[in-house]
Amino acid sequence: LCQSPQLRQQQPQQLQQKPLAQQHRPASRQGSNGRRQAGLGLLGSRRGSSASLTISLSPSCEALRQEANTPDQDKERSLLESLSQPLRTSDLLDPVGSPQARLFREFWSVPMHHAGREELPEAGAVAKNRYASIVPNAATRVALDDGGYINANFVRGAGLAERRFIATQGPLAETLADFWQMIWEQRPSAIVMLTDLVERDRPKCELYFPLHVGDRMRHGRVSAELLELDNGEQGFQRRLLRLDHSEQPSSGEPLLVEHLWFRSWPDHTSPDSAVSLLPLAERSVSLPGLLVVHCSAGLGRTGAFCALCICIRQLLDTGACDCLATLCRLRLDRGGMVQSHEQYEFLHTALRHFALTRLATADR
Repeated sequence: LCQSPQLRQQQPQQLQQKPLAQQHRPASRQGSNGRRQAGLGLLGSRRGSSASLTISLSPSCEALRQEANTPDQDKERSLLESLSQPLRTSDLLDPVGSPQARLFREFWSVPMHHAGREELPEAGAVAKNRYASIVPNAATRVALDDGGYINANFVRGAGLAERRFIATQGPLAETLADFWQMIWEQRPSAIVMLTDLVERDRPKCELYFPLHVGDRMRHGRVSAELLELDNGEQGFQRRLLRLDHSEQPSSGEPLLVEHLWFRSWPDHTSPDSAVSLLPLAERSVSLPGLLVVHCSAGLGRTGAFCALCICIRQLLDTGACDCLATLCRLRLDRGGMVQSHEQYEFLHTALRHFALTRLATADR
């Protein structure tokens, strides 16, 4: 039978906002350079025969997959609130046993915790969902001030950060005004976009922001003007947007929001390299306040990215992280976050690279 993950009561950790270079307090010093090189060997390309993951599903593992999608709200919540598997920096650099098989079992032991359509607040809300089966959980759903509906949830961050993220779907043409109304009301420091507009000839997200400096777009009562554009050398585009509201004219400082666009993450899978995503994650971790994160559905790439930011924050604060407990908390807040075991495996790969190149370097 597949082993159950370790059960342990989670203990919150205080979120700290400091410059990244000053935040690391390692749990223990790393070993020899040989250990570091061994860890580096695990960071090769995740594509190709040398890095492929081939696991035959035993009946017990297939049962785990089925149970992860079986609705039983009380049982699910109890399990999601108890699962935990803390990882020290040394655990990330030198995983014991077969990490791919363990992570596969671990991922499928966690209930998806999808919300049902009965949790929708109004009949008209169905038309505002990009995917009919993806519904925001009622307890954490973002409500617009005028009572309007948007497919979005507040998501907790590391430690005591109760509202660190808003996880949402990529806007539809008919939800553009709702999206920008949410941005105006919640006033995030940044919007992180993890999808392209069209992928494999399928629309994934409506264009909702201006592409060129000086351009302005208006949706509903909110207009967005592009002030700065930096294509950068770190793998993502950074835009600085100024927002104005037709019924709430700006007084004093305008509302400025960063837009960070990462376009190299295929749907339902993971980026080619952990190296490419870390600069965006580190930038996001360093930003204060609320972050809006979306892909197309607002589950797979969005969930994996939020998990990466949370675990980086944990590593910087304590020298340890808990990917399993983080996955559980994400699904409590928005059901179905992190859609595949490949994305869960990529989370660990990215954290291993972060520990090796950032934290281990700081220890030298």
